[in-house]
Amino acid sequence: MPLDTAFAVGAAPLDAAPATTFDRLHVETLTRLADAEALADDWLALERRQQRAAFFQSCGWCLYVWRTRENAADGDEFEPRLMVIRDGASVVAIWPLAVRGGAGGRVAQDLTEPFGQYSDILVRPGADSERVRIAAFAELERWRVDGLVLRKVRADSLLATWLAVGGVSIGAIEGAPQISLETTGGHDAYRRSLNAKTRKHLRNYRNRVSREGTLTHTLHDEPAAAGAIIQRCFDGRTGWLETSGLSSTAFADPAFADIVDGLAARARGAPPVVAMRLALASGDADSDDIDLSLHWGFEHAGRYYAFMASKNPAYDAFSPGRLHLEDVVAALDARGNGTIDLLVPALPYKLSFATETVKVSGYGVPFTLRGRLAIHCWHGRLRPAIKAVMLALPTGVRRKVMACKDALHGWRTRMATVSAAPSPSHP
Repeated sequence: MPLDTAFAVGAAPLDAAPATTFDRLHVETLTRLADAEALADDWLALERRQQRAAFFQSCGWCLYVWRTRENAADGDEFEPRLMVIRDGASVVAIWPLAVRGGAGGRVAQDLTEPFGQYSDILVRPGADSERVRIAAFAELERWRVDGLVLRKVRADSLLATWLAVGGVSIGAIEGAPQISLETTGGHDAYRRSLNAKTRKHLRNYRNRVSREGTLTHTLHDEPAAAGAIIQRCFDGRTGWLETSGLSSTAFADPAFADIVDGLAARARGAPPVVAMRLALASGDADSDDIDLSLHWGFEHAGRYYAFMASKNPAYDAFSPGRLHLEDVVAALDARGNGTIDLLVPALPYKLSFATETVKVSGYGVPFTLRGRLAIHCWHGRLRPAIKAVMLALPTGVRRKVMACKDALHGWRTRMATVSAAPSPSHP
């Protein structure tokens, strides 16, 4: 099927009607937060029926990011589009998206991009997915966007099946390591299944660092203690990115600090966070415990999503990240999590613990000539090539490049502020 006709079904412009009907499926797009909040009961009922990794399309996460985005300084640039598909009175699909503009035109993306870790759609099990697909892309065309750009689509998702037909692969295929405690027969059996070399290294690291003091691992889900860990972990991660000369689309987004602050403070509607800490106590009553590794994430439907981690670089010789992950797995198993999703990227320390790795890909679907050029040229070729070149540079060179980039961004921001300022009046 040709690329530009795979999803070309045609529909009226978005502002022509509040909803459309296609093959007896009623499709509407919600653009107001209040309307999305009113859908909460149906949304929650649909997500409870999902058997896949669905947290980043959950009602709690999406509404929290939506609310935080709207309250941010750049909230006017956020254009949410919550697609709701009904068969009669029953909601059969919810697709949380947002429209963003740029040099490549206006594209639809995941609603919580770049903070969400997976792009997906919630579809009721047993629904006719082909009918849902046709109706969903008919609605997308009605939005008059140049294309659809979705990053981090899991190979085991319904979207991957849809986009493999008419989508364009963009970026490198990544991996999301995960630990399935259910399929291995529980934590004890999982621990025995680890590579013998991995177990030996863990014992050696633990014994060596124990000579420096007493190791303690704690888990916190109460707001005060969890919030402090969340903030220190965020600061540590930010510092690591700066030191490494690396960039992150999430950390570069001004709204991310607001997202994290709200999670730490357990703001209204913020999904609960589980925070864990591996610390070293010297035994000196006058000395505070030392953070070796911090880790936090979300629990949802028996699955834990490892959202953020940071480690103390002064103790790298003891591999604090690996040591902490060993304790993290045990603690989350005790809370009843059958799967621990370590998310992308597939770093070596994650792979040494994973029972499987799911492929994660990016896809684009162009709807216009401008969208086709942007998806094929920028998203499909130039952006991945620039990323590969940056990662290949020495750390010191990367830091200089990022400093220049930040300076240029600051200059552009100042120029935009000056040009937007009102002209002085003259008598």
